[in-house]
Amino acid sequence: MNITTNTQRIKTIAWVECASPISKLLKGAAVMILPALVACGGGGGADGATSSAADPIASTPVNPPTPIVVNSTAELPVAEGFNLSTQTDLALAVNLAQLNSHRGYLSVCTDFEVTNGDVNYVNYDSCLLRTWVEDSDYTQSLTVTNDTQTLIAAVWYPELASVEYSQWHRDNGMQWVVN
Repeated sequence: MNITTNTQRIKTIAWVECASPISKLLKGAAVMILPALVACGGGGGADGATSSAADPIASTPVNPPTPIVVNSTAELPVAEGFNLSTQTDLALAVNLAQLNSHRGYLSVCTDFEVTNGDVNYVNYDSCLLRTWVEDSDYTQSLTVTNDTQTLIAAVWYPELASVEYSQWHRDNGMQWVVN
């Protein structure tokens, strides 16, 4: 027997001994997984009845839309007056009688929480406007993003240690009177 044959024989024996634990592991995994896969199929409810997926109902729209074929975005039909602006202006007017005799600090914020009409929380880091108001007829135009649906105004009176809140909803229009 020459050295080459012995070397090949040693390699073959080493491979079989190394592969043997792996093959045992794979066989064991197959024996454990196969029953789980078989056990997960079909079946019915408590009464033993089997269920099947409901057939989808095929419906055709009464008046299907006519597809628009364009070669570039310049050809897309756009409604008159439409623009791609992501923001709009909100007209804010503050008419509070307290401001006639007391200086107030106005904060208009986006992040707040109201429960049952009571303001629970205002994140003053989310404010779009923070300013002193010394006149009962304060007006300001605020630029708000189109995704802003609600805002809260908090008017603080440091001399009185009190706060008045007013909430704006986009559904009510783009004019907001705090009074």
